Amino acid sequence: MRLAHHRRGPAPPVQAERGSAGAEVLPFCVLIFVFGTLLLVNAWGVIDAKFAVTSASREAARTYAESDGGLAGEGAAKDAAEDAIRAYGRTPSRLDLSEPEGAFVRCGSVTY
Repeated sequence: MRLAHHRRGPAPPVQAERGSAGAEVLPFCVLIFVFGTLLLVNAWGVIDAKFAVTSASREAARTYAESDGGLAGEGAAKDAAEDAIRAYGRTPSRLDLSEPEGAFVRCGSVTY
């Protein structure tokens, strides 16, 4: 008994599977884009909050240094800090401004 040995030629190209890799990768690329965008938005929120707090503390210290000191100066400093926070579009009621550190003396350093 003799087995017939058939010669095979090159397989014809399959047209139905062309471009199928793009269809599988596309959802993955969209997910990476969405997560990357969310990461950038979150990072910008952190940077913006840092700028707002830095501005508020700078304005509070400046206002306190230009005042006559005492409770009136602290009140004016708190108002200036709240105005700075409000200018950044933040809620002033969430601001926790500490007491001024440093003595109220000429050429002294005051920190908020």
